[in-house]
Amino acid sequence: MMNPKSSKFLRSLAKYSALSGAVIGGLNQAQATIQYTSLSDTPFSDGVSMIYLPAGSLSFFERGGTSSAMVYLRGGVEVSGAGTWYPNRLDASQNVSSGGTWRSAASQFLGWNGTTNTGLFMGHSGKFLGFRFNSGGIKYGWVRLDVAANGASITLTDWAYQDDGSSILTGDTGASLPIELLKFQAQRFHQLIHLDWTTATEENFDEFVLERAEEGAAFQEIARIAGAGNPNQEQSYTHQDKAILDSRRYYYRLKSIDLDGSFTYSSVVDVAPTGADFLVSEPYPNPITTGEFELDIELPEAEDISISIFASTGQLVYEKPLNLTEGKNTVQISVAGLSAGTYFLKLRGRYHQRYQRIVVE
Repeated sequence: MMNPKSSKFLRSLAKYSALSGAVIGGLNQAQATIQYTSLSDTPFSDGVSMIYLPAGSLSFFERGGTSSAMVYLRGGVEVSGAGTWYPNRLDASQNVSSGGTWRSAASQFLGWNGTTNTGLFMGHSGKFLGFRFNSGGIKYGWVRLDVAANGASITLTDWAYQDDGSSILTGDTGASLPIELLKFQAQRFHQLIHLDWTTATEENFDEFVLERAEEGAAFQEIARIAGAGNPNQEQSYTHQDKAILDSRRYYYRLKSIDLDGSFTYSSVVDVAPTGADFLVSEPYPNPITTGEFELDIELPEAEDISISIFASTGQLVYEKPLNLTEGKNTVQISVAGLSAGTYFLKLRGRYHQRYQRIVVE
């Protein structure tokens, strides 16, 4: 059953985005109404499930024999897609609007026979398909779905569209935000990352879940913080994340959970690494009498190191990039072409530099 709700979500997001410096398009939707439908959230295989729009329909089809997942477009419905037959897989809070490329081919592949080049949705959960249709004007919407890794089953969770023709953010159901977030920031200190955030209002709010991710990894819960329960005044929160490495970049987001279990995510903030130091042995032999020498370089993680040798006059006479692995690396450097004399060795990593003096005889 359709349940139109007034979209306070975008008003709060617009205020927060302005404060954080983010640029988000399509925020002039204060009076828009979102039509939202929650589905059974039950997987289906070797069958079809349909979403009927005011004009046209989306038919999600899975054929177990071929491990293929598709969506068929009817009645002029179009989907956001980079390729003629392959729609885009969208994340939460992405804008669905007139921008970008729209595809109208009747058959759209969500996955085909386990291949990954065309199976943009295969093996992904909680992702979104953007769609639009014409019913008294163009309407933009989304459907949330899971597609099994081999394409053998599809789960439709919910869908929504903006009924005034304006853009819509994927995952926006039109429900009010439990909180109005004024700021969310993270700062690195020695052996910890300090996070703090401030809310303007907290209406029917339960708790925050603080989540963290490393580069290329999924977000994981690291802390839960209860709401203050003050609906009409600013409230500040802090948390210190001590389970960190100096050489890692970390990403954080807040999951704000309402008393009824509904939730929203904040924008993501990230903290750059300071860089862990690397250890370098003394050159061996030194003085160098054999035309080459060795160095042991120990790294806390894989890193590209540049080795340069300068003459006593400051002239660069040797340079070599090295792709080194975590742990101990033994490097051999040839100086057969250098004249006898004193030279200075420079090792440069992402965050630190080391200098050594060598003598060539």
